Amino acid sequence: IKTYTVADGLLRDSVSKIKQDSRGFLWFCTAEGISRFDGYAFTNFTVNDGLPAPQVNDFLEDKNGTIYIATEKGLARLNPHGLRGSTENPLFTVFLPDNPKAEKIQTLYEDKKNQVWAGTSDGLYKLIETSGIVFEHVPLGNPLLPDIEEAKKNTLYVDTILEDRQGTLWIGTYGSGLFRLSQDGSIRRYTAPNDGFGDNKITDLLEDREGRIWMGMRSDEEGGVCLLDAQASEKPVRKCYRTKDGFPANRIRDMLETSDGQMWLATSRGLCRWQGEGGGSVCKTYTAENDLCDDILALAEDKDGNLWTGSQCGAKKIARYGFTTYSAADGLDSNQISSIFENSTGDLFATTYPNGGLVLSRFDGTKFSSVKLRLPAAVSVPGDVAE
Repeated sequence: IKTYTVADGLLRDSVSKIKQDSRGFLWFCTAEGISRFDGYAFTNFTVNDGLPAPQVNDFLEDKNGTIYIATEKGLARLNPHGLRGSTENPLFTVFLPDNPKAEKIQTLYEDKKNQVWAGTSDGLYKLIETSGIVFEHVPLGNPLLPDIEEAKKNTLYVDTILEDRQGTLWIGTYGSGLFRLSQDGSIRRYTAPNDGFGDNKITDLLEDREGRIWMGMRSDEEGGVCLLDAQASEKPVRKCYRTKDGFPANRIRDMLETSDGQMWLATSRGLCRWQGEGGGSVCKTYTAENDLCDDILALAEDKDGNLWTGSQCGAKKIARYGFTTYSAADGLDSNQISSIFENSTGDLFATTYPNGGLVLSRFDGTKFSSVKLRLPAAVSVPGDVAE
């Protein structure tokens, strides 16, 4: 794992989103602006360069190569030939929706028809290119008002957008549930607990290579992940997974399926590598003990297949090809290994010698299960064991 922080040129150690552009540059969204990484060094863009606000929430490069940056005070479009500090030829052009409650651009998404969508602090919008950018409002419905503070705002926060392979648009909101926008223009809303899930605060949506839709939620109590059936117009939730199933936390920050088909989930208490059902826990969890931050905010994969995480601890690159360390946290009785061997059926074993007793540990591909051997008293020093 390679860590990048402000000491390496990153704007802030807290990275809330990571995206890669068509040229291979990685873009890191932070509360001070956005950092572009070329593999060696960072180039930073802030309000001093024309961003309308320091807080950057998302990044999108569309099919035509146009770069959009979502901020707390509008949408910034990067001018490829713009100059820093120039008023005649600025680096960024800023666009705002007519609705002042929607000035916070939360998320950006381009569908298969090259339509760019913006999820804002008050609704869903299409970006229409004319002489500039026009925000065309797409009515979804009234916000749910779970408490007095939300009622004061009376806004519908759109946090995540996904188009599935059938062309249906799914919209996840903060507190107002899940919306389904069909190609015929009809809209269907799903809410908790009426439709089989426990939290109306949707944090992320993902369609995997098998066509399953994953929905991540925020609540510490009733969040987790639900699998949806895209074909079902009524009651689309098929199954939900939470800490009782092996998640490190119910608050899901981000989800990613990498090019090798592996599913990763960023949670408030570590990184989950999805293992599926049948093994006791659906997650193999990595935390600060594995040189990550416990609260993972963002996930991305680069063109070389490396996994990146964004958190309060900076940006971390997990090399696709490298060493994996197993310790007592993975089921070994001790970190002092005295021998390693494989039996005739291909099972891998390790022996440890803690506190004067030999322990045999078997590896199941993910973790170790250990048993202490009852040996004669004459066996008093660590030794090799083999089949």
